[in-house]
Amino acid sequence: MTLYSSERGLQKLVELATQLNAFTLDVRLRGVRARGQAA
Repeated sequence: MTLYSSERGLQKLVELATQLNAFTLDVRLRGVRARGQAA
């Protein structure tokens, strides 16, 4: 594996992690809002 391809792979991993993090945060915020409205 060349340095270039491994760097590309790392970039993809970081992108995926960022998307997943944003998604989880969004879901959590929605859950908190839903609970706040229900209470």
